[in-house]
Amino acid sequence: MKGDGPNDPSLLLTPAAAAKILAISVKQLTHLTVAGEMPFVNIGLGNKRPTRRYLPKDIHEFIARRRTTAMPLVLKQQIKSAASATYEIIDIEKRLADLRAARQRARVYRPGKS
Repeated sequence: MKGDGPNDPSLLLTPAAAAKILAISVKQLTHLTVAGEMPFVNIGLGNKRPTRRYLPKDIHEFIARRRTTAMPLVLKQQIKSAASATYEIIDIEKRLADLRAARQRARVYRPGKS
């Protein structure tokens, strides 16, 4: 069976090896697999707890499907909102002085106390 090209069983990759090719974690690869985004070969005995292996061909097809030159709309909106955010620059010394003065006024003036 060796040398059968893409059907060669020696080409089956472990989840760790497949995740390394994709530069993602094994956990993220598992999520992609469970979501049906990444095909796998079950070399286990049942479906309750499959032993997953991945074909290099499927990994390259996944990369080709996900390859894009357009920026997703959500990311564009995040960049736009971050760029248009306004920030107030405060004088920390003045702010601390105002807080101290407010505390001092609260200590001096206490209604009902003499």
